[in-house]
Amino acid sequence: GEAFFIRDEAGVSCTGRTVILVNPHLEDDLEPYTKQSVLLEKSEYAELSYETPSSLSPELIAAFISFIHKNRDLCKADGTFKKRTLSEIERLFPGKTEILFNLTKAFINLSLIREVSEGYEVDKNKFLVFARLDPRLQYAYLCVGSQGRFSRSALVRQSRLLLDVATSIPREGFSRNVILRLAYIISEDQNDVPGVSSLGATSRFAAILNRANETDSAATESDSNLSSIIDRLIDCAALFGILAKKGIDTNGESIYVAGSIFDERESFGDEPKVLSVDAAFNVTVMPGLSLASLIPLMDFMELRQFDTAAVFEINRKSVMRGFDAGLSANRIFSLLKKYSPYEIPQNLEISIDDWSRSYSSATIYKGYVLQVSLENATMTENNPAIAPFIAQKLSAGIYLLSVDSDEQAAEIIARSGLDFI
Repeated sequence: GEAFFIRDEAGVSCTGRTVILVNPHLEDDLEPYTKQSVLLEKSEYAELSYETPSSLSPELIAAFISFIHKNRDLCKADGTFKKRTLSEIERLFPGKTEILFNLTKAFINLSLIREVSEGYEVDKNKFLVFARLDPRLQYAYLCVGSQGRFSRSALVRQSRLLLDVATSIPREGFSRNVILRLAYIISEDQNDVPGVSSLGATSRFAAILNRANETDSAATESDSNLSSIIDRLIDCAALFGILAKKGIDTNGESIYVAGSIFDERESFGDEPKVLSVDAAFNVTVMPGLSLASLIPLMDFMELRQFDTAAVFEINRKSVMRGFDAGLSANRIFSLLKKYSPYEIPQNLEISIDDWSRSYSSATIYKGYVLQVSLENATMTENNPAIAPFIAQKLSAGIYLLSVDSDEQAAEIIARSGLDFI
């Protein structure tokens, strides 16, 4: 055969990779050597694994969000957990230190938590947008994010490859080396190299990610062989439940199958009754709620234990944090009643009402205050550039704004078009 560069219609080199064109008369002779059974041979088991693999879940992610609410100063300057944080994680999340360390790195690199003077703060708005993604996409993004900070296009590309590889592994499993070979074939397919059979390009995950990437530019990865990406993602993918170890082959290599995140979760309907609140204000949360439904609950509950079930406590401090997040006593009641099959203990409702009265009895404000005349108050409150930034109406025509700097305040006023300010 003769080697040629791949060229587009204009005759310009697109990829720089070399493709071998084979004499078509040899097709029948070579065909047996191009079957998947030859390129991706099945593993021969020497030992089966009977351990229950770890996995991410909406409950675990939500519980860790609750943990960060209370433990903002969780990391050292080098990004590792502080000694006190490690002790608390081992107590509250037994056996999950490694998975939560990787989750923390992913939260930081995906900007789901942001650094503040006290440590790290959950960016609730970004988390709610993230929580509306397909759960498998969430876990793929978290897995890739745990390995570093990437451009959006690179994040999408690596996540697509990871999900395509996981869903292309047969039930019998593949060894690590064969998975890397599979990743190479799929990555070549993603890069539109002719002559390679499609294994993952038509998966529903690829379609979802393609739609997510429609407004982005092409990936800028310099690494043309994305199997090296899978090599560094495999261990974290096994931690997060994207892959699962099924055993050891005769060469001593681990054998992996698609993880538990691809198992269909039982549907509990739109409002599953999974909360149980006892007289001591302890809340047990069973599986069934989506991450998007769990995040608002974390604003007013404090984690007590995450094991077979997630157990939280509602106390004065946690409810005050909920009020800080903009929740009212009635909103807290409605969330608890929405997901609980039983009546909420009356003493809990009385306590939350008391805490609400205490919370609203005095307030210290810090920030930018906008004062306008009474005749301009309605115009200001309804202005689309200003209204989203009114954190509190202090009095008629006097507003506390949620802005961070002089520059942002000036920009908002300029956009408002109100020349009397």
